[in-house]
Amino acid sequence: MPVSSTRAELRTSLTRKTDGMLTVAGDLDYYLDLAELEVLVDWFYFNPELFQGARSSAVADSSGVLLLPTTFLDMLRLEDGSERKYFSIDPDTRSRNTGWYPAGYDIATGKRKIQMINGGLATGSVTFYFYTRDRVLMGSAAGDSPVYPLEFRDLLAMKASQLYFEDQGESYDTAAQTRERRYNTKLQKAEEMYMTQSHWPDFAQSNDPDTTSQYPLQRRTGYLN
Repeated sequence: MPVSSTRAELRTSLTRKTDGMLTVAGDLDYYLDLAELEVLVDWFYFNPELFQGARSSAVADSSGVLLLPTTFLDMLRLEDGSERKYFSIDPDTRSRNTGWYPAGYDIATGKRKIQMINGGLATGSVTFYFYTRDRVLMGSAAGDSPVYPLEFRDLLAMKASQLYFEDQGESYDTAAQTRERRYNTKLQKAEEMYMTQSHWPDFAQSNDPDTTSQYPLQRRTGYLN
């Protein structure tokens, strides 16, 4: 198993990168989770396809409201079982249009709601299939893994060590800056290897590599046309 492949291994790497100053599991996870959000933004710049989730499905309720996953970022494609496409529409045109528009958030679950419209009428109790750009984040279990390629997963520990030393005050500025330079150097290598030209990727059955996931990471099962 590659070094720093799982959360447990990243914790060990982070302890070493902080010269043994960070050892408590809760603190290690705090900085790893914080770092993962920053690495996500940096990686997305040159390889957005990594964050394409699998096609998902959901059933609109009787009033045509569809709940989206909490990890939802944006809608790449939305269709029904007959492959009829639904595009974003202006709510003011809903009485004469087909598509979807934002309908707020579900208070109980925090999930985003969208209203489905077909020919001016709410489309309820229908299964819809959608492709979204997901924030795929590492699970909390020790055996869970980040979504990044194996050879660059340690970026999380490097960024986390930088963030830790930044929090320790001015006397640790040099330590933080050193780790930031190392992080940027490795990130540049990742960009050289994984930069993609197209923002229309192939999709996967699952984009979640966590060992506790029901569906392990699978790629290149089809294309968005």
